[in-house]
Amino acid sequence: MMRKMMMACCSILVWGLVACGEKKAETSQDQKTEVEQTAKTEDEVAAKTDTEETVDEPNDGKSAEPLSLGDLQKTLVRQTLQVPKSISDPKARDFAQVFCKKYPAFGANALTLKYLQNPKAFDTKAGNAKIVDDRPNGFLKCEKYALFDNQDDETFEACRWMRKNGHSLVGVFMHSSNDAGLNHHAYAFYDFDPASNMMIPDKEALDAVAYIIEEFSGDDIVIRLPQKGKDLEIESIELRDGDVYNSALFTLIWTGDKLQREPLPH
Repeated sequence: MMRKMMMACCSILVWGLVACGEKKAETSQDQKTEVEQTAKTEDEVAAKTDTEETVDEPNDGKSAEPLSLGDLQKTLVRQTLQVPKSISDPKARDFAQVFCKKYPAFGANALTLKYLQNPKAFDTKAGNAKIVDDRPNGFLKCEKYALFDNQDDETFEACRWMRKNGHSLVGVFMHSSNDAGLNHHAYAFYDFDPASNMMIPDKEALDAVAYIIEEFSGDDIVIRLPQKGKDLEIESIELRDGDVYNSALFTLIWTGDKLQREPLPH
């Protein structure tokens, strides 16, 4: 009898040890599965992050860093701009708005954008700004005047030439100057394709202007986009005894398709 009881106790003890081992194995397996699932989830998140493309949010001009026109010029020769598809027949002011929304850090650009977004509310009597919105001639100009000695006078200009193939050549010019006689500028030219509504940098026009500026690198340059007529004028600026003097340097002739560079004067 005693022997049977001992055998029964041993059986119970063995069963308990086996059950405990199985439970421990199940727990280990559950922990292992949980770790594997966590690792898998982290890998999926990492893989998703690696494959997702970064999308630039539209710049509304509310937070803009100070802008160097020299640095901006390097961007303008390669940066393509998209005109909203909702604008089926864009004018000079539409191109200007797209450009200024992309580059609002230049003060005259921000002021131009403010005017274009709500012309009726724009204060033209503030004394520190002047707007020329010549819609019939496809020309827009904003002059922002310095209010303090440490500020620059700034100018933004935009115009549009119609090409024979249905495209447009869009010209943009920015200029800043101060009482010390320091002048800075940046310019851009785009071929607008109505099929895609894209403004694509026009290399031929950019090269034509760059060639002239390099030839007269010792002079401060101003590009005069045409309000009347079609030709583009390039002038030099000189500060003498506190007065600014402009001298005509060169003219780029509009042929109906492009700005033609004539031989440089000697």
